[in-house]
Amino acid sequence: MSRVILVRHAQSEANQQAMSLGRLDSPLTDFGMRQAAAVGEALRNETIARVVTSPLSRAADTAAAIAGQHGLVAVADERLIELDVGLLDGIPFKQVQEEYADFLREWTTTEADALPMPGGESILDVAERSWPALAELLQTEDEPGDEAGTTVLVSHNFVIKVLVCLAIEIDLRFWRRFEVDLASRSTLARRRGQVALYALNDISHLRDGLRP
Repeated sequence: MSRVILVRHAQSEANQQAMSLGRLDSPLTDFGMRQAAAVGEALRNETIARVVTSPLSRAADTAAAIAGQHGLVAVADERLIELDVGLLDGIPFKQVQEEYADFLREWTTTEADALPMPGGESILDVAERSWPALAELLQTEDEPGDEAGTTVLVSHNFVIKVLVCLAIEIDLRFWRRFEVDLASRSTLARRRGQVALYALNDISHLRDGLRP
């Protein structure tokens, strides 16, 4: 499979409540369910061969909205789970700012790719475990007009940022230089011996007030 559409999950309850979120299994809000349906509808006419997803419900439910348009069942892959934010998981951003001020200062003023979350993972840790999941899907060349090998991969903010950097050979130090919004689509394909980025953070399908 050579063409991969990376989809960030739709809005979860923790996103809505401005909480720090990693492995906490926060479900989609009603707004998030409408976002997920919009992604599924946008991909309805694509030739999708496979949908893979993080096992967390906010990603799995987004993936189900896409897979259902194609008579598929999304397959969970543990390697696509979000960054383990350790002690910060599930607490409000305001509390993080108050209780982890020293960590946040280092996190926001350095490249931070090797800095682990308190009791959790680093960006480099995410890269090590998640990249093989994408690399397996980008092994063959994509031919113009041939979408028979398209896979939809549904995951999370940090994971998708890492995968985009690695796929197009951008140093992980620069993971902050682009955004990946909730329910966005980014497209990669291998062609002429290398992986190209065809779309990044596409939210054109989020209309009627569904944008982040």
